Amino acid sequence: MSFAYALRCDLANRAKKYAEARSLPYCLSYGASSVVCFDSFDTSLHGNFLPASYKAITPNPLWRRRLAKVHTNARRSLPRRATGRWRELDSCTSSDALLMNVFCYPRLLRNARVATALGLEPGLVPHFGFPARVPLENNRCDRTEVDMRLAISWWRQS
Repeated sequence: MSFAYALRCDLANRAKKYAEARSLPYCLSYGASSVVCFDSFDTSLHGNFLPASYKAITPNPLWRRRLAKVHTNARRSLPRRATGRWRELDSCTSSDALLMNVFCYPRLLRNARVATALGLEPGLVPHFGFPARVPLENNRCDRTEVDMRLAISWWRQS
C-alpha cells in the first residue's frame, strides 16, 4: 500500500468521524477506498472548512469563486445530489480545500511567527487556481494550474 493511498484512507476515516460527530451532511464516493464529500447545508458553514476560514472565504469574490470549481469525477464516483452539483472542495481529500482552510484563516499570514516559520515576507495574499503556464520545448505552454500562489496583492499577480 502506497503512502498516498494510506493518507487518503486516513483522511476519509477522520472526515467521516468528524461529520458524524457533528451531524454534518455528507456522502461517500463509490469504490473500494471511499472518500467523504461534505454536502453544503448552510450558506455560512461547510463541513470541509473551519468556520473561521469559511467566513473569511465567502466575502472575497476571488476565493468564493474557487468554491464553485466543479468536481470532475462526480458523475462516476458520487451519488446524484438533490440540488446543485458536487464541487471539488466538497471532497475531504481536496488539496485546494486544505490550502484554503490554512491560508484563509483570519490573520494567519499577518502572524510574525508563522511568517518566519514559513520563510514568508509580510503582506502576502493567497491566490488560488493560479495558471502556471509552464513553458514546453515546442514553444508552447502547459495549461497546468497551481493550487495556490502567494503574492503581494491581487492586481500584481500576472
